[in-house]
Amino acid sequence: ILINDDGSVIAQATGFHLKRMQAVRNNKLIDSLLCQEWAPRPLVKEYAAGHCETWLLVGTDNALEQGLRDRGDTVRVEDPEQEFAPLLAGVDGVVLLSGKCDAALRILQSMSSGRLWFVTKPGEVEQSPLHGLGLVIRQEQPEVICTSVEVHSTEELLDELRFADDEVRVRWRDGVRYVARIRRAERPVLSEPGLRTEATYLITGGLGALGLQTAKMLVTHGARHLVLTGRSGVGGREAAIRGLEKLGAEVVVVPADISK
Repeated sequence: ILINDDGSVIAQATGFHLKRMQAVRNNKLIDSLLCQEWAPRPLVKEYAAGHCETWLLVGTDNALEQGLRDRGDTVRVEDPEQEFAPLLAGVDGVVLLSGKCDAALRILQSMSSGRLWFVTKPGEVEQSPLHGLGLVIRQEQPEVICTSVEVHSTEELLDELRFADDEVRVRWRDGVRYVARIRRAERPVLSEPGLRTEATYLITGGLGALGLQTAKMLVTHGARHLVLTGRSGVGGREAAIRGLEKLGAEVVVVPADISK
């Protein structure tokens, strides 16, 4: 269900249809795979026209606050729990230091334009949603130029704010600045599964349609001993099991509920 701001339903899915895809020829699908990489991109340390001079810091970083004041900027520090709409008048740049996603959303709901930074530290996995939110903002709210930046030190962050460019994701490592880039992924090297004929392979849910297909694939590639588990037991799947045995496999069926 999709709803708008006042809670009215815009669209509702009442069902879905599954269709088997045709086999992809010439590996076009594999050749279309993309991946993210981090590419070095130093800051151009020249003031651009319209650089920020009035700041709202959401969260506390005394060294950052003092560094901005030392260059003559105006700085206001607020708690992440504040309502931000009345605080943004005359502000050029907003820096979220707390890493709180709820604060990020409330800031975005209050901003109509301007610069916004989400600041995180390396290893702060719980703040990962902010990076995804930063990517979405560029599409959904392009008037707000948002950058998510991962820094080790206040000096790195000061440089990032002082000489800001239009990068969406930035990461500092050992004093080097990296930016996110999308490139074509290398084609994976596909190999046959290394199955051992003397080993026994357990397939949970092995009596369902997907489980039986998995069992057939294993037997086709050399497995000779299977244990299939399922809550309902054999229940009409005798033909499929006999088919596995005809391919040379020993199949043991164990009625079991692995969730208990």
